[in-house]
Amino acid sequence: MSTRKKNALLVLASIGALTLTACSTAPKPRELEAFETIKSQQSMYTQALKRAPQLVADAERSLQKSQEEWHGKNLEESRRDALMGQTKLKTAYALVEQDQAKVRIDAANASFGKTEEEYGRTAKDLALVTEQVNLLKRLHDANQTAAVEREKMQKQLSEEQKKMADERDHGAAQQKLAAAELSLKNADAVNASTYAAVEYGAAKDMIERSRMELKQSNWSGASTSAELAKSKADQAVATARPQYDSAESGRDQKARNEELSREAAALPGTSVRLERKGEISRLVLPYTKLFSKKMTTITPGNDAALDGVAALLKKHPSFPVQVLGHTDNRGKKDGLLALSQARAQSVYNALVNRGVEAKRLSASGMGPDEPASDNKSPAGRAANNRVEIVLILQ
Repeated sequence: MSTRKKNALLVLASIGALTLTACSTAPKPRELEAFETIKSQQSMYTQALKRAPQLVADAERSLQKSQEEWHGKNLEESRRDALMGQTKLKTAYALVEQDQAKVRIDAANASFGKTEEEYGRTAKDLALVTEQVNLLKRLHDANQTAAVEREKMQKQLSEEQKKMADERDHGAAQQKLAAAELSLKNADAVNASTYAAVEYGAAKDMIERSRMELKQSNWSGASTSAELAKSKADQAVATARPQYDSAESGRDQKARNEELSREAAALPGTSVRLERKGEISRLVLPYTKLFSKKMTTITPGNDAALDGVAALLKKHPSFPVQVLGHTDNRGKKDGLLALSQARAQSVYNALVNRGVEAKRLSASGMGPDEPASDNKSPAGRAANNRVEIVLILQ
């Protein structure tokens, strides 16, 4: 074989090898090359590593990932990670340049009053100073943006405070309405609808008005109407009691009260408490184990305790009855009031289902406002989560 043919075969073999090599490794993406060029700025890179180590570390990971993806021929992913790494490294460089710019600005300000020669040298750096001023302008713009965000957050905070105040006013109105309803039940105990018809009727009308205003979200109006209703109901009690006592003087009410107290004390599952509020004496039967956690329906099997209560109430049909729900203080006031009201209503329904006359009963939620114990311990909170069945003694 001639030398010319051998040389030709060698050239063809070299071309084939180059072709195979080109097929085996894809061209390096421009983005990756640019990233490596940026990273090669050793002085800037060293400073950035001190100034923003997390950004530089993230950039390094992006560089390594981009190189691996390039070798793996995942060019789109390699470009994407190279661009992401460039962004993080450039950001770190920008922080270094920002610090350098601040130092240079301080130096320029310090040398402003020096000689004309120093001023001339400063003038030569005018382009650099202009660039620094632009950086400061960007910082100023960023500060303005932050100020706008702060104002927005303050507005949101104001709206949250307004919402909390609205919930507080709603809860206060509900409490005042519950107090007025209790006062009206006290008036029923002395037959105020007969002996103090004007005050009693006014109290009922104001209670209905307060309920309507609650439905219309008029918390202030509902509170005012409930306060007036309670005042009228209390007046009705004061007006009716002398006539009621006179009408009932022929009956041995003390003996009936004592009999009721003895029989109530014998009921299982509760402890009886006798108390006096104003002109009214009350026999209180607290129940703490009717409900589980935040439930509003009586736990199956726990309602057996109400059988004896219902039998007692039916045996003594002349005593008005209040069903009062109470909670501990864990949670929002409005939600706790609703929970206590729902539990009181469940006990109310259970007594009616056992044959107690509904017209003798009222159900009210008192929320966390009348604790039986402190709320610092589980035992104290358990004592506060209760429903009280209150008999109005005559």
